[in-house]
Amino acid sequence: MFRQTHAVVRHPDGQEYHWSARVNRKGRHRLEHKHDSQKPRYQRTFLHRVSRIFTAIEYWNISWWVAIIFTIGSIVWCINGVYAFVPFVNSGMAENQDAVSWTSWLGATIFEIGGILAFVEAWTVDDDAYFGWHLFHHKQDEEEGSPPADDLNRSDSSQQEKAKKSPEKRRKSRDLGLWAAAVQMVAATIFWMAGWTSLPVIFNSIKEKSGLLAGVYWTPQIAGIGFMISGLLFMLEVQKKWYKPELANPGWHVGFWNVIGGLGFFLCAAFGYSERSWRKYQSSLSTFWGSWAFLISSIAQWYEAVNPVQPKGV
Repeated sequence: MFRQTHAVVRHPDGQEYHWSARVNRKGRHRLEHKHDSQKPRYQRTFLHRVSRIFTAIEYWNISWWVAIIFTIGSIVWCINGVYAFVPFVNSGMAENQDAVSWTSWLGATIFEIGGILAFVEAWTVDDDAYFGWHLFHHKQDEEEGSPPADDLNRSDSSQQEKAKKSPEKRRKSRDLGLWAAAVQMVAATIFWMAGWTSLPVIFNSIKEKSGLLAGVYWTPQIAGIGFMISGLLFMLEVQKKWYKPELANPGWHVGFWNVIGGLGFFLCAAFGYSERSWRKYQSSLSTFWGSWAFLISSIAQWYEAVNPVQPKGV
């Protein structure tokens, strides 16, 4: 049903180039010039890669914007979780429904923007069989004074021609990453509806009408299950085998923590239908830990966006 998410391109000289759909979509195979005073980005230590979250401002990179927006949205949801849950366990903090309402609307709105951008990112991705690894070796050949291989140039032209001839719509319809982004965008859009009904002027007018409250406020929040589905699809896209987690891949953690966050938001709605105090407690608690899960996912996505993967065979 879906096209492959991993491939190995074998060069005539015996070297292998590993291709990944998510790495390609995130643009993580970018060429870096190697200088004596500065190592290529993919050769830096883990701490250097982490520091790039704060030092790399890649405003031209849509993947960077997706990560930034989801991170901001997740922070807003964490604040929402504090206002919603802490009054249950700390009598010193008074309940503030207006704060819960406004942060709910703002968080849902930011998630909607992030969901749309993530879909655009997946829709506009290019499929190049020869990418950063080839460019890296090509650049090395130039620096060493070696002429580019004719066979490699012919192979490039052949691959480009094949890509142009392939039906674009059919290709995209079988892209697992695109489906994951689409499900995420739909879930964010439905969830956004709950964000609007949480605004004080609307919420205060429906909170005493249990049927209406359940229908227009809690039910759209069931869309949290959509975040779970999209997270699972993102995980499968990264995994080389459907049953084998890729724990060392930041893209896998983006999907995994999205699943946990979606579960938290889903349980928030599931418990929210009831007026029993213990269910209200669980509803607020689910929002609290679900928000933190989304924040972990967003930071992992941010780390992923600013750090290219290391070429294999270099």
